[in-house]
Amino acid sequence: MARFLEMDRSSLEEFANDLDELLDDIWLLIHSPTMPMSWKNKLERIRYKLAKYTTPICCVCGESPARWTNDAWYCTKCVEVEK
Repeated sequence: MARFLEMDRSSLEEFANDLDELLDDIWLLIHSPTMPMSWKNKLERIRYKLAKYTTPICCVCGESPARWTNDAWYCTKCVEVEK
């Protein structure tokens, strides 16, 4: 479920600004001649920022809702299995 479907105008404007910033970051990553170490951090930041506007799903089973745990999105069931 996309959270932006229920946003007000100011939140949608913030979302648009975030998307512009992320688009610039992605363009720079794609067109970079080298693969700097900072790519991992930048990609994680992009992934987390995009997830703010959607209902995250579990990266293991695909269930929703999920929470950010150990650098990925996991549902409660999969977090308990990992323990």
